[in-house]
Amino acid sequence: MVITKFIRAQIQWNGIHDIHCYTPLKAVYEKKKANGTSMNLLLIQALRIAGIKANPVALRTRYKGVLNLLKPSYKSFNHIITGIALDDGNFHLIDACYKLSGLDLLPKYCINQQGLLVGDKPQWIPLDQPKKSINSYVSKLTLDSDQKISGSLDYTIKGSAAVEWRRKRAVKGSNKRLLRGLDWDNKRFKITGGTTKNYETLNAPLTLKATIELRHSVEAKQETITIQPIFISQLDKNPLEAAERRYPIEWTFPEKNSFVLSLTIPETYQVLALPKAALVKLPNKAGTFSYNAIQMGQTIQIICNYSINKTFFPQSDYPLLQQYFAKIIEKQQEPIILELLP
Repeated sequence: MVITKFIRAQIQWNGIHDIHCYTPLKAVYEKKKANGTSMNLLLIQALRIAGIKANPVALRTRYKGVLNLLKPSYKSFNHIITGIALDDGNFHLIDACYKLSGLDLLPKYCINQQGLLVGDKPQWIPLDQPKKSINSYVSKLTLDSDQKISGSLDYTIKGSAAVEWRRKRAVKGSNKRLLRGLDWDNKRFKITGGTTKNYETLNAPLTLKATIELRHSVEAKQETITIQPIFISQLDKNPLEAAERRYPIEWTFPEKNSFVLSLTIPETYQVLALPKAALVKLPNKAGTFSYNAIQMGQTIQIICNYSINKTFFPQSDYPLLQQYFAKIIEKQQEPIILELLP
């Protein structure tokens, strides 16, 4: 990664995907600006000089459509990334021009079926098996006598999700702006302070620790309080809204979302109703949704997890996926109801 970091620091990507390198690599280095293919070829040359086996991997970027694997030609490709073969037998991919992606964490535009490893023994390399996109939320909150809820939120982002987070906030000072961006993205709570970690350590989990106050989550009546416990990562609408589907369904990345809440309530309240437990599984372990609500004294614990473990679903699975997300939305909207003790 040291060599990759050096190349990225020296050369600016001009934003162009093109299978061609139009100038010698020495001129690319001197101009300090190049297309994606030129940057990756420069990285490959630097790795080879350092004694690391590296080769080009030609691909068709996602926005250009599906690559015809039966009749490919050089015109089918429009980008080259770097393939690295280590002595221990492991093979890795990296895109030199995308500064916020790490080893085996390709940017979204590269995730498109297979790429062609160019070398003595050309072969197809799978590109649609990226690391799982993981969002993990752990929150400890307290309901006070003024019916306000506040506490801590620990947010950990791994894999492809971390790449996307860094992309959205790829500006100077992003370590601080990550918290501000999290605040802007969520209307159900306000961030009052916090820290971030690993913004520039690309292969490490991105972590955010914040102190928060919930808003628009509590409805107080004369003797009861209704609380919406899922205040982040909630699905507001079904991503599959169409009544019918004529084509397969594709996710860019496998994904997992985990939410754990511990809510402490005052001694003056008792629990009147909690959301009921639920478990929904897609066939062939393609996805799982689980929801549990537990009371332990004056503490209520909510655990909500859902995952999509495949990136490709046939058209016939569309009704099952619709029902899967409909159940998630239904459960995430169920409230906690508290009653004031006499």
